[in-house]
Amino acid sequence: MFVSEFEPRTWTRGGIAGLVLGAALLWPSFSAFRTMKAAVNWPTVEGRMNDVEVRRTDADDFIAKVNYSYIVGERTFPGTVVSLGKRIGFPSPAEAIRSVPGMGAMVRVHYDPADPASGVLQVSENPGWPMTTIAKWGLGLVGLGVLGLVMSRLVEPPRWYP
Repeated sequence: MFVSEFEPRTWTRGGIAGLVLGAALLWPSFSAFRTMKAAVNWPTVEGRMNDVEVRRTDADDFIAKVNYSYIVGERTFPGTVVSLGKRIGFPSPAEAIRSVPGMGAMVRVHYDPADPASGVLQVSENPGWPMTTIAKWGLGLVGLGVLGLVMSRLVEPPRWYP
């Protein structure tokens, strides 16, 4: 089939679908990018590591699951987030346990001043490959959606001859 054999409404439907799916992928990506960029400037407080556990992931590597607490103002908050964005897996449980401070250790906790319950131990502006891949797919789908909408205006409906 040639491009001119498609009806304009086929291009319109494809364009709208591309825009909707692309926007659905871009929204969480840009939200995460904004949070990561802001987290670099979040204030910090001292916290205490309460528990460290090593877990095997589906990717057959190991990560350290942590539980810590920190005080902002008069309130104590629990935390479990090690870093925003990139998740680092380790090939052995020993390396995963060495990647975080031990139980009872004092740690620096970055917290969101607008929502002190959102705390994180490590901040970075690097989102890691999953988030950037999702953002690239979203941009690609938005681009295809725009192309579909442009093509719907350029393509003439097929003419049927008796």
